[in-house]
Amino acid sequence: MVIDPGHGGHDPGAHGLNTVEKDVVLDVSKRLRDLLSEKYPQIKVIMTRDRDVFIPLFERARIANDAKADLFISVHANFMPRSSVTIGTETYVMGLHTAAYNLEVAKRENEAIRLEENYRSNYDYDPDSPEGHILFSMYQNAHLDQSILFGQFVENSYAEHAGRKSRGVKQAGFVVLKATTMPSVLLEIGFLSNREEELYLRSPEGKQKLAESIFRGFTSYKKKIEQLPETVAELTQGESGKGETRKYLFSIQVAATPHPIPASDSMWVKSPLKLGQIRENGMFKYRTGNLSDIREAIKARDRMYAAGFREAFVIVDRNGERISLHQAKKELGIP
Repeated sequence: MVIDPGHGGHDPGAHGLNTVEKDVVLDVSKRLRDLLSEKYPQIKVIMTRDRDVFIPLFERARIANDAKADLFISVHANFMPRSSVTIGTETYVMGLHTAAYNLEVAKRENEAIRLEENYRSNYDYDPDSPEGHILFSMYQNAHLDQSILFGQFVENSYAEHAGRKSRGVKQAGFVVLKATTMPSVLLEIGFLSNREEELYLRSPEGKQKLAESIFRGFTSYKKKIEQLPETVAELTQGESGKGETRKYLFSIQVAATPHPIPASDSMWVKSPLKLGQIRENGMFKYRTGNLSDIREAIKARDRMYAAGFREAFVIVDRNGERISLHQAKKELGIP
């Protein structure tokens, strides 16, 4: 697991009356790390920063990917321009901008790009361009369902354990979430623009309650993931080092939406492969049937992409466990 305290160094983040974002989120992140390490010593917890230093956004994602982390948590504090009454927590996952407000929050957090040297060589993105936000928001998060699930548990925990107002789980195009290859969330733990909430975020009691809420959300998420029923896999494609049979199934997902796509939509006609609709964790997902060969799955994904489904990606189930395509290729010896 990787915990990513936002901002740092010469990037202070949002400013309250007497508080800067980078300090609050580092404190909460350290408290969360300590709780996790004490309760789950078997889980390796990595911090992208544990002191007041600047870490580029692309480097934060690289740290998580190189560690092969199974969860990425980026911690931030919010700010509402021209409002001192807005209050509450929000959790963001990668996805389409569902409201102009979400876009503005993403643009503010992504502005840290400009503080990086040679930022244009690190990103195919202009932080001032709405088109740029729309472009990278189209990147499909292969673990979107798990990201949403974790976010829901955390938001519930904020309300139940800390008594905070939850503003829910939302989708927006944050650069720091774009390149991660695992379930990833960006947590906005409160508004520094609200004087009452700033005082709460400054207090040791408030920071501890927030860290405990995130920890409790993780505990609920962990239990849920471990209880998911196994997928019936029909094909054996290798053996593990312990002699365990590994079974793989592949499908292509082209869309995940909060509302069903109607039968009149051109998607159904445009698709060169038959699509089905399933519902998971409150989302409607559109996928092909299961394939048993990884090479055929990659070809099917490319075929869907060529047909205009630019969000198409391969879903891999190994013995009922969701893994990345990169991991499956590595295990099966596919270059």
